[in-house]
Amino acid sequence: MAASDETPMVQDLASTGFEEPPSRYLVHEQDRHGDLLAAGEMPEPIPLIDLSRLMDADEADKLRAALQTWGFFLATNHGIEDSLMDAMMSASREFFRQPSEEKQKCSNLVDGNGKHYQVEGYGSDKVVSEDHGLNWNDRLHLRVEPEDERNFAKWPSQPESFRPHSDGNLLTILFVDDDVGGLQVQRDGKWYNVPAKPHTLVINLGDCLEIMNNGIFRSPVHRVVTNTEKERLSLAMF
Repeated sequence: MAASDETPMVQDLASTGFEEPPSRYLVHEQDRHGDLLAAGEMPEPIPLIDLSRLMDADEADKLRAALQTWGFFLATNHGIEDSLMDAMMSASREFFRQPSEEKQKCSNLVDGNGKHYQVEGYGSDKVVSEDHGLNWNDRLHLRVEPEDERNFAKWPSQPESFRPHSDGNLLTILFVDDDVGGLQVQRDGKWYNVPAKPHTLVINLGDCLEIMNNGIFRSPVHRVVTNTEKERLSLAMF
C-alpha cells in the first residue's frame, strides 16, 4: 500500500502551505526511534577514503577501520566527473519539480486507490496497514541492472535531461545534497550526523555483505531526519 489519490504527496503538501499534515503523515511519540537530535561529538570522524589510493597500505587500513566501526565511509576520487554529478542532481531536481500530473505518469501504483503497489516508479514508500504512517519523502525508484529487467514504462520522458547513472553491488551508494543534511548513523546507541561533502559519495554496507564477511564489517543502522525548512534530495544505488 502506498499513498493513494486521497493522500497528497509530500511536495504537493508543501506547496499548499498547510497548517497541519494529514493524519497518515503524523508520527506518534512511541513510534519514533529515539531523539531526533544527533549526539554532538563523534567518537572519531567517518573517514574520507581516496579510492585512487586503495593500493596504499595506509589508505586500505583506514577503509578497513571505517567498515569495522561505522559501516560508512565517504569516497573521493571515485571516477565520476564533478560535472556529471552536478548534472545528475540537476536532472533529479528538475524531475521532482515538475507538476504532479507529469510525475504521476511514472506512478508506482498499479491502480488509483493505492492498494496495488509496485517498487518501481514514482510515489511514496509501501506501508503494510492504514495504521502505519507514511514517510516524509517522495521517491522515484528505477531498476538499472540487469538491463533486460529495466521497465522503461516507469522511466520519465520528462525532463529531457533525465539520464540516470549508477553502479555497484551489495552496498548502498549515495550521492547526497551537500547543502541539506539529515542522514544519521547509529553507533553504541547514539545517533550521529553523516557529513556531506561536495562531489563525494557516501557508501554504507548492507546486511548481505555483513553476513558474507561473518560480521567483521558491520551493516549500520541509519535513518534520515526531515528538514523543516528545506527540501532534501539524494540519489541512491542499492
